[in-house]
Parts: sequence; structure tokens; C-alpha cells
Amino acid sequence: MYSLYSRSYVAFGKKQRILGVAAKNQQTTNIENTITGFKRFLGVRYEDPEIQAALKNPAFPFKITSVDGMAGYEANVFGEKQKMNAIQISAMLLTKLKETTETAIRAKVHDCVISVSFYKIIHHSIEYFFFSEINVVGVWL
Repeated sequence: MYSLYSRSYVAFGKKQRILGVAAKNQQTTNIENTITGFKRFLGVRYEDPEIQAALKNPAFPFKITSVDGMAGYEANVFGEKQKMNAIQISAMLLTKLKETTETAIRAKVHDCVISVSFYKIIHHSIEYFFFSEINVVGVWL
């Protein structure tokens, strides 16, 4: 079962994708393929000073890389090296949350509200972040 109170974890194994508490629990045995803290890299360019500082930080055991100019991650997904950006990883987590919620309430979920931290608004370009996220969900202005 997925806990809504745990930090966001996504892990990749040879045959499965693991999300939430299960990913957190197996982090010690699969440290390079367990990704956490990805939400703060949403909409952030690879050249951003925050990303460059994270590259030097030993607290990030996974590989941070450039994916189309944006901050991304490299992991072994189903036995193959793949690069994914924070938006793709967030989509995996949101899909799991949607499935879990639908199971719990026994109804289809059509809409949701996603909040953006104040930190994002202050430290990153509002226009870039807003329009890139809007394009991900398929809303065109």
C-alpha cells in the first residue's frame, strides 16, 4: 500500500518499478536506482547553480544528468540505462497516487490539484515553470 505521508521515492529494479514506501524500504539495497527529492528539480535547467551544487553532494547517490537541457536522472530501468527528467518521474508517482486513490474511494478520479512550493516561485522563472507544467498536462493557452 502507498502511504500519502512518506517522501516521494521511485525505484527501478530489473523487472519492476517500485513507488512510495516500498521504494524507500529497498533503498539500501538498490541505492543507485532509487530516486528521491526529484520534485525540487521540476522545471530546472541542468546549468542551474542548484543542480551543480547537487552534483557535488554525496547525499545524492543516483546520477543527475542533463535530459534535453533539463535536470534529469540516469538509472537502470528493467536492466537498461535510461535517462528521465523530473517531470517523467513525477508522472510515474502521480499515476500511482491516482490508482491508489481510485481503489480507496472506488470511483474514477478525473481532476486533481497540484500545489507548487513557494520556494519554486521565488527561485525559478515563473513563466518557464508554469508553461512547461501546463504543457505536460495537455492544457494549451
